[in-house]
Amino acid sequence: MTAFASLTAAFASLTTAFASLTTAFASLTAAFASLTAAFASLAAAFASLTAAFASLTTAFASLTAAFVFPVILSLSKDGPGTCGWRCETAENRLDMQRLFSHVDLRVRDGARALAFYDALLAEFDFVRVTEFPFTEAEPTWRRQNWRANDEFFGFIIDSAFVPNANRVAFHATSREQVDRVTVAVRRANANEVDGPMEYDGYYATFFEDPDGNRLEVCYLTKHGGLCGGATSRARPGAGTRDG
Repeated sequence: MTAFASLTAAFASLTTAFASLTTAFASLTAAFASLTAAFASLAAAFASLTAAFASLTTAFASLTAAFVFPVILSLSKDGPGTCGWRCETAENRLDMQRLFSHVDLRVRDGARALAFYDALLAEFDFVRVTEFPFTEAEPTWRRQNWRANDEFFGFIIDSAFVPNANRVAFHATSREQVDRVTVAVRRANANEVDGPMEYDGYYATFFEDPDGNRLEVCYLTKHGGLCGGATSRARPGAGTRDG
């Protein structure tokens, strides 16, 4: 009887242990289900936020199409004598066809001209190329990392050179750059420095190099009082400051 009682007690203990394991497994299953439900809720919330953001983006695009674009288009249709957004926006037309390949001047004193143009062209991030075949007698200035078809500036020494009334104007991207170039050319012993001055949207300094070549640096927001418009057969620059 004692052995039978022991076996019965052991069986009861095993039954209790199995019940405990079953309860624990049920608790784990419930916890997993809760986590799954929470993850599903988060996923649903994220989907709602994504949909809301998409709706806002669509609404912004609609507002832009309805109000902003018409304003831009109306401003871009300004005729001659008016001043819309084109007057205030700095030009960045590097994607357009360049008009000039290079400038090739004549000077009498090569050493003096080298010092002058080193100082002037540095203000436009141009540096003198010293590799063969370029020499101090026929120098060239280019941008960093230049390529053969990029714009450049150079001169040739001609002891018989006589300056004339032609003028080369350098493009500035701001009034501040005109001011900086003016300071630089004064320090480099430019002659006949006139400016900087404002000519109704034409901000410029006029000067000459040491050999008398007429030069200019300018920043334009208007030209002859105009912001832009159709071309005509009138002489370009008519009515503005002539050099």
